[in-house]
Amino acid sequence: LGKHALPLYYKPTCVLDSTMANTFDNKTYPIELGDCWYVMMKLVPKLGGITSHTRSSRHPQEYLNRLDQVTVLVKEVGRNKELRVLLSSASFELRPVSRSGRGDAVVELAMNGNPVRFTSSSTTQLYSDDVLMAEVYGLPGGSVHLKFPNNSLVIIYDGVRVLLQVSNEYRDQVKGLCGTFDGEPVTDFKTPKNCIVADPDYFVTSYAIDDDSCQVPIKKMKEFGEEETCIQEKVYFVDAVPKRQS
Repeated sequence: LGKHALPLYYKPTCVLDSTMANTFDNKTYPIELGDCWYVMMKLVPKLGGITSHTRSSRHPQEYLNRLDQVTVLVKEVGRNKELRVLLSSASFELRPVSRSGRGDAVVELAMNGNPVRFTSSSTTQLYSDDVLMAEVYGLPGGSVHLKFPNNSLVIIYDGVRVLLQVSNEYRDQVKGLCGTFDGEPVTDFKTPKNCIVADPDYFVTSYAIDDDSCQVPIKKMKEFGEEETCIQEKVYFVDAVPKRQS
């Protein structure tokens, strides 16, 4: 309801669970990740872009720079998921671990490779060079709430499901499994090469990071996915007012 009533104020979300994904533009599709890192969301700032915030800011370019170089990676490990959040000056890793002697899983967090302790009773603030990078606290059931105040990004993660919440400053400036966030679900399946594809498998594999940890079947699927028909997005302009006939 909030998305329809207040589209510019409602907090946009993207969700990945064990079998389905839902984009910022509310497109739901089946998803099956392999043992590879995938780009869940990558910010691709539009140079010189102006937003409602930057119009009222005395230093608009400073605000735009605050949002650059934000990438969220996701990886499937068994029935669980691992996450990486890459910022310009820090990186974060989240993964599920089992409590000693118990079967239920909790989330483990590290910043720049260093373990971070957090509780559900208070918020832990994380700094890098005296700059606040993130705020974290635990949620019931062992999940975690991770907020990046300088990047307008919130992550809720329980080891299996991932929820990203962003501000409208990200609108039409992202790529990845969360779609394009341009208000048009039809463009959500846009690959890194700016091709709009129809098959969700092709779309997902196009965002797999091809490295040594990636399984051979995923590499083959990615090569095969490149054969999918590439549809480029085009914009056509027409006269709003018909010209007078002479």
